[in-house]
Amino acid sequence: GLGWGLWAQRSSMTERLGRADEARIARGGFQPMPSDEALALFDAALFTGRAAVLPARLDLPALRGQAASGTLPPLFADLVLVADTTARSGSHGPAGADLVGQLADASPTQRAALMLTLVRTQAATVLGHNGPERIETTRGFLDQGVDSLTALELRNRLNAATGLSLPTTVVLDHPTPQALADRLAQELSGDSADSATPGASVLADFEHFETAATAEGVDEETRRQISERLRALLARLGAGRLEPVAAGSAPDLTYAFADPIESATDDEIFDLIDREFDI
Repeated sequence: GLGWGLWAQRSSMTERLGRADEARIARGGFQPMPSDEALALFDAALFTGRAAVLPARLDLPALRGQAASGTLPPLFADLVLVADTTARSGSHGPAGADLVGQLADASPTQRAALMLTLVRTQAATVLGHNGPERIETTRGFLDQGVDSLTALELRNRLNAATGLSLPTTVVLDHPTPQALADRLAQELSGDSADSATPGASVLADFEHFETAATAEGVDEETRRQISERLRALLARLGAGRLEPVAAGSAPDLTYAFADPIESATDDEIFDLIDREFDI
């Protein structure tokens, strides 16, 4: 059988490839073959006597770059040599160790920003965008154009950048850039979800809520509902009413307020959040 590489001439199989697809193929180490070269490889393959042949034009410098960064597919492992294979060791390689050092010296907010920038930058690369600003923080990867192939490439690039050994399904298991960034920060800091204190978990969840609630595109009706829920929560905390509220149940808005929050408008509530968390 012949495992063809990319032909330069478009066909029914490749006519729908976009720029992002072509960029992904190029990053994978393949170059498009002129038709005459591909036909010559077809003739040569007939005389190899091998059951499986890969007629393709390979970009060896690109493959060497992948080997150096730890993203080289095993299929090409014997085609290129690289002096430093630490990044493929399964533990924190040089890039991962550098990130661990940065995380150790960073505040929680800085750690979150560092990981989020990494995820958005790598996601922008696999999607063919010019910069990470095109990647929305709380919007799903699938909604932003990530498919099964780009999800796997994103995972491989994050493994190479961090020195981690993330599972192949990590992008699907953490479907937004924010969720994936949180996972990376947790892995690199050596923390586990089970070891986090309830207070730290609550604060982390609130930080995620804060990011989503103040994001662009939140409509006025949603802002009004958020404000009502915040007022109810503040009332429960101030009155010592800390009984859990069942998921999906309507908040009790009947508590009395003994402070200025009672008369605050929706915009004032959001201004309070901004000031409190330095947004």
